[in-house]
Amino acid sequence: MSENASFQNLMQEAIAGREEAANRIVEDHTDALVRVARQRIGNKLAQRIDAEDVLQSVYRSFFGRLHDGQFEIRTGRDLWNLLVRMTLNKICRQATYHHRQ
Repeated sequence: MSENASFQNLMQEAIAGREEAANRIVEDHTDALVRVARQRIGNKLAQRIDAEDVLQSVYRSFFGRLHDGQFEIRTGRDLWNLLVRMTLNKICRQATYHHRQ
């Protein structure tokens, strides 16, 4: 099975709500996404939000929207870019919220 066919199979399993597929996506991406989140959060905002909490929110949104058919993800790079964009957007919203406080 080619790498892309394997990836497409993983995505179909995740869309279908199979926990093993979701776990694999989370395991494959969490460490790198935590690093991205921590870099963007910075020291001041880190006093109010945690990178792991941001990622929990990202994954909750991602899998819900994936199940609803809102994404067209063809490659592992597409998935990575989407998860990074979602992470950065969540951080941006949190920063705006906390800045207003």
